[in-house]
Order: sequence, then structure tokens, then C-alpha cells
Amino acid sequence: MYLSQVRIWNFRKYGESSDDDKESLIVNFKKGLNLIVGENDSGKTAIIDAIKIVLGTQSFDNVRLSENDFYKRKDGSRVDYLKIECKFDDLSEIESGRFLEWIDLSDNGEVSLRVRIIARMKDNKIIIKKTGGKEGVDINFEASECLRVTYLKPLRDAENELSPGYKSRFAQVLKNYPVFKITDENGKNKLENIMKNANDQIEDYFTKHIDGVVEDENPAQIGKTINTILTSFLGVNKEGYNAKINISDMELSKILSRLMLIIDDNKVGLGTLNQLYMAMELLLLEVKEHNHEFGLALIEEIEAHIHPQAQLRVIKYLEDCIKSQMILTTHSITLASVVKLENLIICRDKNAYSLSNEYTSLSKGDYEFLERFLDSTKANLFFAKGVIFVEGDAENILVPTIAKIINKPLYKYGVSVVNVGNVAFLRYANIFIRNDRKCTIGISTSIVTDLDVRPIQYYKDKGKTAEEKEHKYTVYKVIESSQYFTKQDDAKKKVRDILQKGSLKKEVYEDNIEEIEDDYESYKKSVKLAKEEKYNFQEIKVLTNTWTMEFDIALSCIREYLYAAVLIAKDIHDNEEKIESIDKDSYIEKSKNAINDMEFFDDSMEIAYEIYKPLLNKEASKAVCAQYLSKILLQEVNNNSDLLKKIIEDDYLKYIIDAINHVTSIESEDKSNE
Repeated sequence: MYLSQVRIWNFRKYGESSDDDKESLIVNFKKGLNLIVGENDSGKTAIIDAIKIVLGTQSFDNVRLSENDFYKRKDGSRVDYLKIECKFDDLSEIESGRFLEWIDLSDNGEVSLRVRIIARMKDNKIIIKKTGGKEGVDINFEASECLRVTYLKPLRDAENELSPGYKSRFAQVLKNYPVFKITDENGKNKLENIMKNANDQIEDYFTKHIDGVVEDENPAQIGKTINTILTSFLGVNKEGYNAKINISDMELSKILSRLMLIIDDNKVGLGTLNQLYMAMELLLLEVKEHNHEFGLALIEEIEAHIHPQAQLRVIKYLEDCIKSQMILTTHSITLASVVKLENLIICRDKNAYSLSNEYTSLSKGDYEFLERFLDSTKANLFFAKGVIFVEGDAENILVPTIAKIINKPLYKYGVSVVNVGNVAFLRYANIFIRNDRKCTIGISTSIVTDLDVRPIQYYKDKGKTAEEKEHKYTVYKVIESSQYFTKQDDAKKKVRDILQKGSLKKEVYEDNIEEIEDDYESYKKSVKLAKEEKYNFQEIKVLTNTWTMEFDIALSCIREYLYAAVLIAKDIHDNEEKIESIDKDSYIEKSKNAINDMEFFDDSMEIAYEIYKPLLNKEASKAVCAQYLSKILLQEVNNNSDLLKKIIEDDYLKYIIDAINHVTSIESEDKSNE
């Protein structure tokens, strides 16, 4: 069997519910590996502690309820009632028999086990009752013992846990291993007999005289001297006392408590000790698997003291080799990126969202795609308060820069920029949308994408080839915008019809600019509406431009800075050694002069196209251009207070600023119960 669900009422940050009202939180788990991710104070530890309180731990950790575990209302008062329920599914016949008094039988014949604790606070005392089954029958000690879990705390003191002593954890683990339950005809384990033989040899060493050794160097003299002194102390009337030197307490438990687990004679680091400690604890799961018993391991912050490569080895072993159920918490984007997406649970806003295919809008194809491309860089979206998806390196560089310029640095708001590297935004967005498509997991999300509608200037420029001496260019012919924007209710359906494959004509025009420009604007509107229809959903918003980000910047108030960055990138592309001698100010001056020389162009679209053309023709790197534009903007805004106002008010930069504003408009959360 495995733990399939935990339900919580009024526990810590998860409240408020009355006795009979709906639970405050439901967490669904899978068989095998479950990885709980989320930012600090998102409730990961509360979920782990809730399980420990109901089931207890193999190491008998102190998991008693206190007043602070009861949900605290906004007015400062606390509720006086809490409840935590654990549900188990897939019980074997043996397990069904073991928990017969407490199992539930559904209408379709499925067997499940529910175990819960109910606590009330009265007169500053906490009264706790543990029950099982649908009717709430008291659960006995023996059944409770079978449900204890293996638990590894977040700040593990591996060195202490591995050391011998009265409370040796290693001894507790070894006691459960089958080999230490095997005894001979005298009821002794083989290890006890080994120690008895060793003890006999030690006694002989301290009692038998060694020939040829002087008296003071003979070990037998030690025991003889002690007994002589003891006789003097006890007096002549005391007889029969004979002190012996040996290893005391030859019971198995005492022997095990003296054993220690070491990995090297030399002192090793915390990371290695931590991995050794985890390996020791997994012995218990091996025993449970061997005996076909319920086994569950709870590991908090599995990455503690372990470097990323070691994290990968540990998580892959757990995922591939451990059959028992495991529930882990982590802050590591490395781990979040390598574990199967359907095994993740995101904690956010007092909820826990499973990413299993039962609960998300992700298709089978989405899961396979994301497993290929969801690396550690993109996995930071699981820990973010807000996410901005971008389609390339240039946006990945420039969006955080513009956020900083408008005094909304993304790191302060817990916002992650995720470079998808293509336009597969829907696959990533579906991570946040639940399977009923009625809600999301509540992460404000901006999708910054290019409209990718080429302007007239592109087709004009392509018509200036030797093969096409006349000015011919191609645009997409669409119906007039008024026909599909008259009724908002019908707009989305009509655009879908318009954009069906084959419904848009490619037509060649010759010098009929007005007709082409009308179609260009209409087509832009239809493509924009289609993107909004495709991506917009509650907190998920798509923000787009005219053609590409660089082209829109070339139309904006900072076009001369973009052109300076383009010229720098072009020079670096031709000769990388020029990086050593780049003077940004001289490039800005050169850029302004070049733009002034473009006055012969008819309009700003033509100027923007000329600025953008080196990037379009791959004569310069977009990423390098974005890098230098970021440096120039930060320098210029610092020196020119008017520039900031122009940037904020610029229509061509508005889509980027709107994307930033959308994900940074985050209300402060109640932290009183975390």
C-alpha cells in the first residue's frame, strides 16, 4: 500500500475550517517518488510534519502538537480544533487483514485505509484522539507501529547520527534487519557469539601469565593488582570477589549500540557523511520491501550539504532503485529539473498542486516535450511568485534590465524569467492550468512573444533583387478588421476561422501601398487576437509587439541606443578582438549620426528596418546586441532622468513593461502561520 492523500484542517498555515466544513488542504501523492517544491514558507515542512504527527517515525522523533500548530486567524486568535487524515490505497490481502477494523470499502470494491488524528485545545490543554476507518474507530498500538515512517530532518547531523552510543540511530536501524532476528538453539544471535568469543580472549589476556615477560609488563599483573587492592578495601571477612576485565553487556542491543558506521579512516566532509547517513536509513526501506510491508520515507531538503552532481546521483538512485514510497522536499532547481514532471508537487498560496497527469492540462506529448527541454534553468519556475516566459536569449537579457530601469527588479518580487528557446509557450503554460481548465495554480505569468508579422519594408527590401527588378512583395490578404471586431463575442471564433490553414491567401502586389498597408494592419490585429485566444487564461497573459523585439525597440525612443548596440555586435561579429577596445559612448554618437542620415526614408518604419537589418541578416548576434544594449541603457538612464519617463510612456515598449507589471503586482501574503 502507499500514502495516496493527506487532508488537513486548521494545521499551521492551512486553515480555517470548522468541525464539519471542507478541509483546508488536500495533497495527493503517487506511488514511488514524490518531490515537493516551492519557495520558502510555502508550506512544504507543514505537510511533512502533518504526516509525521499522524503516523509517527521509526526514530521516535518528538512530533507532539503544540499551541502554535493550531491555525492562527488574522485577528491573532487561534482555532481550537485541528484534524489531519492520511489515506492509503492499494492494500494487499495481508495489509487488508492487518488493518481490517479500519479499512473502507468503496462502491466499486476498492479497499482503502484512513488514519487520522483529531486535536482540540481546551483550558490551555491539547486533547488528541487517533482513529481509523470511516466511522472513527480507535486505532491500536500494534497497527500504529506498522505505519511508522522513516524520517530525515532538514538540518541533518550525520556525524552524530552515525556515532555509537546509547541512542545510536545505526543500532535502531540494524535491529530491524532480518539477520539480527536469527538465533541459534541457545537463543543467541551469531554476532553475540562472536562477541562472546572475543570477550573470552580478552579475559584470558588479563588473567593468564605470559611466560618470559617481566612482571610490570605482564597484562595479568593488572587484574592481580586490582584484586589485591580490592581485598584490602573489602576486608578479610569478604570472600569470593574476583574482578575481571572484559567487554560488559553482551546483549545484542548493547553490541549494536557500540557499532559505528564509517566510510574512511580519515575525516570526510559533511556531504559524504550525509550520503552515508541516507544510505543507512534506506536499509529500513529495504527491509520493508523484502517483507512486503508498508514503507514510506520522508526526507526534507534532500540536497543538504550535497553538491549538484551528487544530488543527481542520489535522486536518480531513489527514482530508479527504491520501490517504497518517498516524499521529499527541496529548494534545488537541479533536482526539480531531473525528476519526472508528474512526480512534482508545487506548494503555493496555502495549496499543494500535484503535476500528475490526473490534475494538470498537460497532454502526454507535453510531458514528453518538457522532459526533453525542462532543464535546471527553466525549472526555477517551480519556485517563483511570478514567471515571464520569453522565446530567446535577447529577451532573456533585456526584460530583467528594463524591469530594473523602471524600478521593479524581478529578483525582489520573486519573479523568474524562463527562456523557452522557441515558441512552445503553451506546453509550459499548461503546467499551471488544472485539468478541469477552470483554474490555475495562481502564479502570475507573462508570455512575451514576437508577433512575427513582417512589415511592408521587409517585402520591399526582398523585391530589390536582381531576379525581381520590380517592387514585388508578399503579404497575407485578410478580410477587413471591422467584419470580425464588430461583436466581441464572435471575435475569437471568427479569427479562428480566418486563420485556418489555407484560408489566408498569399498575393503579390505591385506598388499599391495603401491597399497593402490596410491588409498589414488587419493581419496584425488578427494574429494578435489569435495569440490572445491561444494563451490568455486567468493569471496567464500574452504580451506581443509588431514584428520582433528588436524591431519594436528600433521604433521606440531608445532606437539610437539599440543601433549603437547593433553596431557593436556587428563589429564583434567581424572581429571578436574588438571587445577589448569598445567605447560605448563613441558608438552612441555614431548611431545618432547614422540615424540622422536616414532622413531620406519616408517614415520611421523604414528607419527601424534599416536599424534591424544587420540582425535580420545575421551580420550581428541578437544576444550580444541585447547584452550591450542593457549596459548602455543602465548607463544612460542613470545620466538622463528624462529617459526613464520616455521609456515608461513609449507605445512600442509598452508590451514589455506591461509584462513586467503583470507579474510584479503581487499582494503580500499572510505569514502568520508559516
